[in-house]
Amino acid sequence: MDTKAKIKSNIKNFKLDKISKQTKKQLIKNFLSEMDDDTKFKFWIKTLLASYNTIPEIIKTVDKIIELQASTVSFSSDVFNGSNSLINQVESLIDLSQRKNSLLNIYIMTKELVKNLSDEDLNFIEKRFVYNWSTEDLSKEFNISARTIYRKIDRIINLIHSRAISKNWSLRFIESQIKQETWLKEKFIKIVSDYFKNANYQYKNNNHSKTYVTENEAVQKSVS
Repeated sequence: MDTKAKIKSNIKNFKLDKISKQTKKQLIKNFLSEMDDDTKFKFWIKTLLASYNTIPEIIKTVDKIIELQASTVSFSSDVFNGSNSLINQVESLIDLSQRKNSLLNIYIMTKELVKNLSDEDLNFIEKRFVYNWSTEDLSKEFNISARTIYRKIDRIINLIHSRAISKNWSLRFIESQIKQETWLKEKFIKIVSDYFKNANYQYKNNNHSKTYVTENEAVQKSVS
């Protein structure tokens, strides 16, 4: 079974009535393990867009911690021995500085990726991901159907993904920069989970044609 077929199967299974939370988690885990790099990259793009306003706040917090720790470094401490040794204090500052630099890299990259979007596309994608507007809110604001919204999101995410590839920014680069950011990994999982929820909702509303129109793919997926 190829990747698309496996994903389609997972989505179909996800719609079983009264499915347990544990089973849902397993289906999402399966989906992640079967996801190709391009699909995963697009989910990460959505995650970074959704985190765009939060990242600067995290950077400010890390900055304050660095400043505080730097001001309390004890040069009278034993250089190597003890939990509060000078080497441990310095290593802690280095780790925090590296975390700050990684977050800055991600923030700058995200800003650069949307740089060439049209004003209309930028406004749309900001409302959807940065400000977390619902499909209903977007539909009212732009006077378009839910299906058009999903397709529009998919088109813009594809544009952003293509720009990332053209700049040699890879999935591996993103993953290397967010190693310490548990909150970003959790947000990524949340967005993947929403994929299933939106697929489920759209399936119910398009049951007569038995197709999936999801926010993440924004294409029709035939159900065999």
